[in-house]
Amino acid sequence: SNLRNMRINTYLFPLFLFLFLASGGFLFSQTETPEETAPEITYYVDMNSFFDKEGKPYLEFYLDVDASSLKLVQQESGLYQGAVEVDLRVEKVGGDMVYERSFELLGSEIQNPDKKEGIMDIRRISLDPGRYIFHGRLKDLNDDSGKPHGFSREFAMEQQSANFCSLSEIEFIQSFRPVTQAQPHTKHGYEILPMVTNGTYMDADSLHFYLEAYHTDRESEDVFFINAYIT
Repeated sequence: SNLRNMRINTYLFPLFLFLFLASGGFLFSQTETPEETAPEITYYVDMNSFFDKEGKPYLEFYLDVDASSLKLVQQESGLYQGAVEVDLRVEKVGGDMVYERSFELLGSEIQNPDKKEGIMDIRRISLDPGRYIFHGRLKDLNDDSGKPHGFSREFAMEQQSANFCSLSEIEFIQSFRPVTQAQPHTKHGYEILPMVTNGTYMDADSLHFYLEAYHTDRESEDVFFINAYIT
């Protein structure tokens, strides 16, 4: 039960999906190493690739910042709030920059500055098939003496199969619930909160994941066998 309260900013496009859920096991993601000279900001990043309903690939990027690792400022309400300056860039390997965004990510106003509170941002970036490098930069807006933290990650966007069923990458999630009204961050009638972590939840007793399947009618009419396993 490693659930944390999240404030979510989302920028989503329409998509076609199947939803599969399972339990049991552990997970991992890439670890980003901030600059050694910078004050420590605890943050987590992950990304997954999907296809939209036209078959074009897009990247879903998740950023989760631990607000208690930021310098919190007391507001007029008497509550505390953290803020992060975020710069994101995606460049094609050996090519041009294809995506650049800079924005401020604000945490919720909280009463206890030591409380574990996550600040989450979810973005979808439409990309052509190919190899790319994702660059990120984070800076505590309330800490003038703090240096920025940076990370880079190379990834590939695949071409969707035109003749066979294909699958998206697997997104690990920490919670999901059905919703009656569509929100900007809902998928196919579900509100899905990704699990973003730089390590393994050793005390997890279940694992939920989200997966999309495309062109299932090209493989079978209406019966499917799903085999999910952990090694």
